[in-house]
Amino acid sequence: MAPATAEAFASVIGVLPEAAMLITSAGEILCANDRAAAMLGLPPEHTRGQPLGNFLADDAETVAMFLRTASRTKPMVPAGLTVKRGESRVACRCEGVVVVARTAASPAVLLLRLIPKEAAVNRFVALNLRMDEMGREIARRQRAEQALREQTELVRVTLASIGDAVIATDPAGRVTFANRVAAQLTGWKQPEAVGRTLDEVFRIFNEVTRAPVESPVRRVLREGTVVGLANHTLLAARDGSMRPIDDSGAPIRDASGSILGVVLVFRDVTERRSFERERVQADRRKDEFLAMLAHELRNPLAVFANGVQALRMAQRRGIKSDEQAMTGLAEAMERQVVQLARLVDDLLDVARISTGKIALRRTPVDLEVVIRRAVETLQPLIDARDADVVLTLAHGPLVVEADGARLAQVFGNLLANAIKFSEPGGRIELISAEESGQAVVRVVDQGIGIAPGMLPSIFELFVQADSGPARERGGLGVGLTVAKMITGLHGGSIDVRSEGLGHGTEFTVRLPLVPQSARTQGADVDRAGTPPMAQRRILVVDDNADAAASLALLLKFSGHEVHVAHEGEAALRLAETLRPDAVLLDVGMPGLDGYEVARRLRSGPGTKDLVIIAVTGYGAEADRRRARAAGFDHHLTKPIDLGSVADLITRR
Repeated sequence: MAPATAEAFASVIGVLPEAAMLITSAGEILCANDRAAAMLGLPPEHTRGQPLGNFLADDAETVAMFLRTASRTKPMVPAGLTVKRGESRVACRCEGVVVVARTAASPAVLLLRLIPKEAAVNRFVALNLRMDEMGREIARRQRAEQALREQTELVRVTLASIGDAVIATDPAGRVTFANRVAAQLTGWKQPEAVGRTLDEVFRIFNEVTRAPVESPVRRVLREGTVVGLANHTLLAARDGSMRPIDDSGAPIRDASGSILGVVLVFRDVTERRSFERERVQADRRKDEFLAMLAHELRNPLAVFANGVQALRMAQRRGIKSDEQAMTGLAEAMERQVVQLARLVDDLLDVARISTGKIALRRTPVDLEVVIRRAVETLQPLIDARDADVVLTLAHGPLVVEADGARLAQVFGNLLANAIKFSEPGGRIELISAEESGQAVVRVVDQGIGIAPGMLPSIFELFVQADSGPARERGGLGVGLTVAKMITGLHGGSIDVRSEGLGHGTEFTVRLPLVPQSARTQGADVDRAGTPPMAQRRILVVDDNADAAASLALLLKFSGHEVHVAHEGEAALRLAETLRPDAVLLDVGMPGLDGYEVARRLRSGPGTKDLVIIAVTGYGAEADRRRARAAGFDHHLTKPIDLGSVADLITRR
């Protein structure tokens, strides 16, 4: 490119509000405006001849491919590039467009715009020359018709490549230019708009009152400064449709400072407004969730606190224990422990499923077994609410390829939801059948029902139909989300039907059946309970003294010889001396953690055959894999069930 031409191009890109530069398709910088030079960390005059790749963190092939693509097509080509300055990195949206086509003797020349992604472009600095004034300036500087055509083409391509709408007017407020985006938003194509007053083409109104808003051209001409449009401004298109916009107007001045016209730059902010509304709604849901989480945690904590105080009061006053009262207190605490465990599991499952970190252990299972298992798990809640749960199950087995525990969680969540939103003693039906080659399970209640407006969002996270101030039904709005996610992972579907408030609710789960030829006789039919556990010598290891003491007490009440250690070294010494039948080992201890203790037990000649069970609050699949690799036989998450311990100790 000739020096004079490069100088002309440099003067044009100098008025652009964004970082802009001219480069060859080979990546050589020809010139850069002040903003681009500042981004690269060089004075503008030192950017010429520099390889673009020296200033980018992206690999050379990515940059070369972008330049090749931009140099071979007329439309603007977008890309994402990262500018580096020392240790800092700035992720940018890059837009490239050809301004001088490639010839046999020289590479193509591209106009490159760099817009930092993290910064919203709030103002567009006015173009300083109108099209005819720019043409005369180019003619004066270049002294050649060819240079004038090049400069005019550069300006046209620049304005066309800008993603915002641009309208320019003369000093009288008549339109002289409108780019493609402006035509789309206003409904006026440039040939139709040119010569008309801006008030005719660019009609704006207050979003709230719908009253007309003063033309920014008048304010710019009156004040001579950049003018931002008022907040909540609507643009009325030619067809009468309205959309929210924002941005600014600025004067176009000649070399003497006289105003030659006005340039308006505006954009459609419909999507941004929608995002802002969604963000406000999400913040509201988050606040409601945190409030409900505190509520759901305080309820069981209140039961535990009341129970402890009652026991201490009876002990201090020498009151003889009332067996019936103590039984009721224990049952209440047990229900609250189950509720807390379900709450924590549901919250963790949402995170695991959303991030793809949940693994299904699929085997052929009979849905009757799964449904009965879910009902059995919720029996304390069923008894507490005196719910009338009726099972109407298919006559033959409905065998699906599934993770039985996860499906039990689905039906348990649906049943718990039905119990929660039914009156005490309310009837709840679980119905299973085969329909069109699918296993279908319906959970039907006669409870409070769901308002029609809530049905589309009932499975969304933290959404609850009961949104009154009391939130008397409790819950976090997580259970249905988990149920839908797990059903989807099994290739099934779940939907909801309700005739409205006061008319009950019906949830329907559909799952693909295992082909008849692949069904195994008696899939997952083991209904036997856990046999009583013979007396064992057990070592409990936990740095939390209360957790260790309570678990040891529970095991002692079951007839076992129990020893306790609170840190890894002591556990190894006791294991070597006592030779226990099993070790219940917490993994998250300071110093020598549970994983290292397990590895050392496995390597010791006298302890290598112990049954080692991880007892931990970490329950993700990655935690289970890590435990197996360290030498654990089994993995239990707190709070543990004594029946599970009995079953695991009797088998490796």
